[in-house]
Amino acid sequence: MKEVSPYFKNSAGGTSVGWDSPPASPLQRQPSSPGPQPRDLSDAKHVSLKMAYVSRRCTPTDPEPRYLEICSADGQDTLFLRAKDEASARSWASAIQAQISALMPRVKDELQALLAATGTAGDQDIKQMGWLTEQLPSGGTAPTLALLTEKELLLYCSLPQTREALSRPARTAPLIATRLVHSGPSKGSVPYDAELSFALRTGTRHGVDTHLFSVESPQELAAWTRQLVDGCHRAAEGVQEVSTACTWNGRPCSLSVHIDKGFTLWAAEPGAARAVLLRQPFEKLQMSSDDGASLLFLDFGGAEGEIQLDLHSCPKTMVFIIHSFLSAKVTRLGLLA
Repeated sequence: MKEVSPYFKNSAGGTSVGWDSPPASPLQRQPSSPGPQPRDLSDAKHVSLKMAYVSRRCTPTDPEPRYLEICSADGQDTLFLRAKDEASARSWASAIQAQISALMPRVKDELQALLAATGTAGDQDIKQMGWLTEQLPSGGTAPTLALLTEKELLLYCSLPQTREALSRPARTAPLIATRLVHSGPSKGSVPYDAELSFALRTGTRHGVDTHLFSVESPQELAAWTRQLVDGCHRAAEGVQEVSTACTWNGRPCSLSVHIDKGFTLWAAEPGAARAVLLRQPFEKLQMSSDDGASLLFLDFGGAEGEIQLDLHSCPKTMVFIIHSFLSAKVTRLGLLA
């Protein structure tokens, strides 16, 4: 540990020790000091590596990337470490991450047991889990624990220790309405290495939610990218069909979108028979768009041309689901979606 100087946040007082203010070493004591003093072990800092967060991106403006941050799974304890050079910092980060990874299967089993206790484990098998560094709208970053299940991406501020905590993620993104928009270098400006970042967009009833994350290694980036893409396709294949109320040419209808059967518009007047008003396969869809408010436009070409549907709420969720169905169908053909 001689190569690493600890710098930690005082969680009780909310203050932090400056980078340029390391604790005095024994060689810097006053001459009147009667020899070396025994170190007070009460000042020692301990951070459990069980599902801890480790990052070398805590000081992105530092010209020498010698720093790393370690945060406990519950977010209560944080250490900032400075190595003597970049190589040492990289070595320490790799060694610490290796120990965290070795403990990961145990944590996954514990979380899976909590999910099983809810009675929905069949739909909630954990496919991928780990810490991501999220870029915040304010411009800062924050550790975010991500759990990828069969149908959802669950985001937490800390490791859930109880069934209740597990059932209350900070945010949830249904995979069928989520899209990986880029993985790797971004065109935008980000406060960390864009080579190790990826962005997600989710269609919601309020519009589109966009999140930008980074990871610590190319291996993590590849794993998350593949699991997210596969997860969206699995969700589409599992759901198969979605329906929503809408209005077409002033007539109350129900729009059903099926991954294999395509688009079906049903009459939905009170007391009227459930009649098919329009049916088109995915192969006939030439273009889709929306106004971001309530209108969905579907162009099937031919005599039908473009139809306009009023979904009575933001159409982004349906737009993203249609994209997921199309992407899954393309993947079936062995093509890259």
